[in-house]
Amino acid sequence: MLKALDERLKRLSKDMNDDFHYQIRCRVGKRATRLLEQRLKNLICLMPQLLSRVMGYCEYKEVPPTIKKSIGFILTYLYHPQDFLPEDNQKLFGYLDDAYCVALVYERILRNLQKANVKLNAVDDDFLRQFALMKRGVKAVIPEEGLKISDMVAGIYKGNSDAFYAAFS
Repeated sequence: MLKALDERLKRLSKDMNDDFHYQIRCRVGKRATRLLEQRLKNLICLMPQLLSRVMGYCEYKEVPPTIKKSIGFILTYLYHPQDFLPEDNQKLFGYLDDAYCVALVYERILRNLQKANVKLNAVDDDFLRQFALMKRGVKAVIPEEGLKISDMVAGIYKGNSDAFYAAFS
């Protein structure tokens, strides 16, 4: 499943006919730089690896049960037919909200591991540094959807499973 998703996202990110640039430009105007676009594409293309890492970290006792439980909600969100940015016509832009959701949960896992004094590897440290920039980009491009996703993840993290359903109402 993750391998197929990875291949599809890589293919879409290289598709010259994809309207990713146009979608970004429509939402942020002239602030739509190549750097912003590349950061967001990178976040989307990282999604399968982040999902894999999230699943792997669930084995750690330092990861709270509420975060472990949130993985089910993430997977439900990824395959929800009407999430905040539907993947209409299999376009790359429709995966931005999914990638942001996964990345937020991954970030929470890493922050919990840091609090528990678990030494993060270089890949995780690099992600935390890069995600700060990516997060700003997401909030600039999809501010309303990004806020709803942040609230949903925060609610699920606090043990409020209704936060998932409330996000869609």
